[in-house]
Amino acid sequence: MRIREKRKVAFMRQTKALMITGYKTDVDWVNGAVMDLLLLTYLLPRKNIKRNWMVFRTLYRDLISFTGFDLYHKKLLKLGK
Repeated sequence: MRIREKRKVAFMRQTKALMITGYKTDVDWVNGAVMDLLLLTYLLPRKNIKRNWMVFRTLYRDLISFTGFDLYHKKLLKLGK
């Protein structure tokens, strides 16, 4: 996401969002939909977001790199790097 971290944190505080996701570059809708569905399918039923993000990032390293996917979480800011 091409937004400064300070702005992301402020947005999360204002909206009480636990997590935000986005892409660093323009992404074809098919690639974006694939990434979103994989992420939701993998992370939603699980409790430990950090551990599961690390596993997800390992499994889908190439797709994350290709799409420029990024994830911020309230308790674990900037998990995407």
